[in-house]
Amino acid sequence: MSYNNSPRLLAFTSADINFMVNAASTVRPPSCGIWDFSLSGKEFYPTDAPSLSREKLLAILAPYTLLPLDMYAITFAQKVGLPYLLPNELISGKDIRDSLNAASAATTVWARSLSVEALNWTENWAYYGSNGFFQYCCYPVYVATALARNFQKNGTRLITFLRNPPLFYDLGRSSDIGAYLWTQILGDSTLTMRYTAPCYQPVLPQRQQQDWSCLQDAVVFSFNEGCLARQWPLMEPTHKECGYPVVWMPYYFGLMPKTAALQALDKGNMAYKSIPVRALPVPSEKNASMPADAGKLLQKAADGIIPHAAQLGAIFEEHANFYARLEAQLKMLCAIWSKFRPRLVVAENIAQPEYAVPLLAAKQLGIPSIAVPHGALHVPARCSPPLPATRYAFASAFTEDAFAESNAVSADVIGSFDAVAMENEHPVQHHENLLPRDEKINILVLTGPPVSLTPLHMFITDAEHTQALRQLYTIPPDLEGKARVMFKTHPGTLEFWDYYRAGIGQEQILPKNSILAEALVTTDIVVALDYVGSPHCQAMRADIPVITCIASDHLRNATQYTRIVMEAGLVAEGVEAVWGYARRLLTDLSFRNDCLARQRTFHEARLHPRRNDWIAWLQETITNDAYIKASL
Repeated sequence: MSYNNSPRLLAFTSADINFMVNAASTVRPPSCGIWDFSLSGKEFYPTDAPSLSREKLLAILAPYTLLPLDMYAITFAQKVGLPYLLPNELISGKDIRDSLNAASAATTVWARSLSVEALNWTENWAYYGSNGFFQYCCYPVYVATALARNFQKNGTRLITFLRNPPLFYDLGRSSDIGAYLWTQILGDSTLTMRYTAPCYQPVLPQRQQQDWSCLQDAVVFSFNEGCLARQWPLMEPTHKECGYPVVWMPYYFGLMPKTAALQALDKGNMAYKSIPVRALPVPSEKNASMPADAGKLLQKAADGIIPHAAQLGAIFEEHANFYARLEAQLKMLCAIWSKFRPRLVVAENIAQPEYAVPLLAAKQLGIPSIAVPHGALHVPARCSPPLPATRYAFASAFTEDAFAESNAVSADVIGSFDAVAMENEHPVQHHENLLPRDEKINILVLTGPPVSLTPLHMFITDAEHTQALRQLYTIPPDLEGKARVMFKTHPGTLEFWDYYRAGIGQEQILPKNSILAEALVTTDIVVALDYVGSPHCQAMRADIPVITCIASDHLRNATQYTRIVMEAGLVAEGVEAVWGYARRLLTDLSFRNDCLARQRTFHEARLHPRRNDWIAWLQETITNDAYIKASL
């Protein structure tokens, strides 16, 4: 459907669906739409409404083009079978790219400009968590602003929902940031449905009396739950070969399916314990020592840096409350570790403020620590500064060199190790016959994760990306019957919206918990669509030709490090070039051998780790006086 022919857009998130259905069931008659009762501006309190027939719901929604803002909302739009648009279909690739760059720069300036003393913080949470603020606030502000310009230009009547109170930092499940911003920016040209509803809360363990003595002289590993399977090769030998007790302290626990590693932890095998940081017995969710106007201080610092900062008070207030909770958890963790002191802390280097807590506690107490970056090709970025640690362990020489060249950390405290895994980031399981071995050529298309599941921000790809998926799904006539195309998403992410939009059936998408290494066994060609990541490393290690397809603006302005990985294989501008390379790889043995030789050279020189002595390096970090002093 053409956007210009859709002047009335109904924007909603997954959190709004129940309210929308309940509200629709109260309307008399259905033809008047579900908005009339809200025009007085009064709050609507949903009740247990009678069941709503599909026909009635369709009749009520029919006048609108749906604008779903997260994965579950998209699923709803597909089920009701009405026309819908995605945010990335309403703004240009240039707007998306400009928003990314501007938000990245603004986030960095804002975080570094904050006065830690004025906020009474122990650490600059906004700086160490700058990637989180970028994802959940700053970038959505820029995208929502670009969309608002588009709505105004096209005379669009936007109808949206807004919870009371609004919620912005909600574990990526749903957020009111789009509705809040459009209400502020567009004013009367937006009809906002305000309602009161319980906010989604993650399932967390009950706060109860813990026996903290298990932390004494232990090696504490603090990775998020999704990374446990990947980091198990670090944890297991630490106990088996060193005899150290091991305690796993993720920030959240109970959000992911069971894995062998989790089951071993549950059974208490080999002295493993698990204590979620989020379950620390903090007396209050808000740190009483933080100024009452902390939100206003955050907002004032953003004035002139972030668009519409003067209108975003509720967003900054929520971030202030979040940082206050982290400050309280840091103080509690320091108190516990002061009494039961670990010998080492190993944590993930990812610039989300909640994951900084263990490393910051180790820094304050002078406990040696090791940071392990998130992903095999993780490199320092403006919005992802390295967290403070005594030493840094990487999965590849490529990442080690990137950190050394950036001067983000000193070259004498970094190393790359074979024990630092680059695959299976999220829980996976064995699947039989992922890609059949028969007379057909198997082409495996890999796509990356959305940068965040936050509404607006998850739609990072241009419409051209969806079109490229559709073109890859349609095998050219000369290869039809000779080739099979299968698709694999980044593990654990909810990016199926892109596949559905391209008309790709579930039968051509590998299970999201499948193991890439198993699929590569029978893969002949790998195509990475608008994506550079650990799968490149795995495919090159499996000696399979890799074609990086640039279909949208996402990779056209790639960093030098991303470009290095892309150019180790084949780089295709658009899908036609992909099929051209595929034909040559299948028919020209010399071309194929040259491609594989180049990949092997890159893999041996840059993707292999340089060391295989993780345990010795870990023990040195614990016992060497120089590293102990460096931690103080």
